[in-house]
Amino acid sequence: MPFPPSVQLVVLAAEVDPETLRPDWEFALAKFKLPFSMSELAKRQMAFVEKLDGHSLVTSARRTYFLELVPQTIAVTNHQNRQDMVRWLRFASASKAPVMSDYLRDSLEEAAGHDHYLLVVDLQDALQADEVRIRLEHCKTMFGRADNLDHCTRIVSGLRGLRVKVRVDATIFATVRIDFSDDLQPLADVMPRLVLEALGRLGADIEELHRAEKRVDGKSVILESRLSEPSLRRLISLVQPHATGLESGEPPVPGETVESLQLAASQRYFKAVTTLLNDLQRQVQKSKNYESSAHWFDAFAWQIGQLPQLDVDRELLAFAGSVSSKLQAISASLRGVVINVKSLEHEKKQEYYVYPGSVSVSPYLSSWGNVGWNYNDQPNWVQHRNNFADVQAAQAKVVAEGARDRERLWQLLEDETASMRSKMSKKHGVPF
Repeated sequence: MPFPPSVQLVVLAAEVDPETLRPDWEFALAKFKLPFSMSELAKRQMAFVEKLDGHSLVTSARRTYFLELVPQTIAVTNHQNRQDMVRWLRFASASKAPVMSDYLRDSLEEAAGHDHYLLVVDLQDALQADEVRIRLEHCKTMFGRADNLDHCTRIVSGLRGLRVKVRVDATIFATVRIDFSDDLQPLADVMPRLVLEALGRLGADIEELHRAEKRVDGKSVILESRLSEPSLRRLISLVQPHATGLESGEPPVPGETVESLQLAASQRYFKAVTTLLNDLQRQVQKSKNYESSAHWFDAFAWQIGQLPQLDVDRELLAFAGSVSSKLQAISASLRGVVINVKSLEHEKKQEYYVYPGSVSVSPYLSSWGNVGWNYNDQPNWVQHRNNFADVQAAQAKVVAEGARDRERLWQLLEDETASMRSKMSKKHGVPF
């Protein structure tokens, strides 16, 4: 996370695209355990402290806004302009109660203070029924379950939201809860697997969740599992704030030299980069589709760009920039594949052949000697054909074409990391 250890609590608000789970804008509040110096922040960010409605404001060169609400509580954003920041401050100052959806408010009140990490995503009205039905028709979980398709479409279209709670004690324990508007009991055998498949397609495929305890509780699907540290980092990376730079406001520790600060910061920075790369390599090896892989390369490139950079060796910053650009290149390659694959979607054909029915009439003689008439009514016969299997095979071929180039790029990245480790160790005289 892009926060120093002195941060006690972080609250993040974001508008998230439900298709990709990527934020359109974000706003973070950070509460510090120790005093926070806005003047120190401004000095290290090479900026100025100005007053905004009685509050101290620092604007960094990266257009990140740091606003001191009360001592040791800082608001930070770089997804808004100055005018929006001012409007938010005035709105928040005048508001006497939280302004949010019922789902967010109820989820926060229910979980308040019991967990170390809480993520709540309001997804009410995010899904369109006809699009849900098309996706369900082609997901593995629903294969051979056409009789449940209408019911399942109605259930999934009533998605309310997602809640993730994490508790860190001797182990890391996570609870993932997906809430719907209707009772799930009639589809209790289907919904947990459907949820996991949907998370995988979003790039949120966490290995331990497949082995999690799964159950349906009324209108909710619940997954409970222990997590490894890499899986926790991946889970947290789904929605992260652009809040780098907060460490700049920590007062200097007496007795520390510039050299010792730079060495400690550089070691932490290099370790963070290599840890992310190791996590990424493990995750991509487990990814089941190109969409998931592209998501992780993109997310980890972004995470490296958000690591705290204060006092870090300039050569390490250049190295991280190179690493991030390579990850983005691999992601772009996969996104390019996505474009090619998506273009094949236009070649999918779904045809309905309707054969007209007929009515035949024939006479018969009743037991009373009267003449009657038999009517044989044959209704319209509908035959459904599509070429989805052929198109999916073509998509798989396109996905495989860029694999060799991506492997070469990853090898260059590994070589560059090993070279930088050796260079930093010799330069600073300590292991990196």
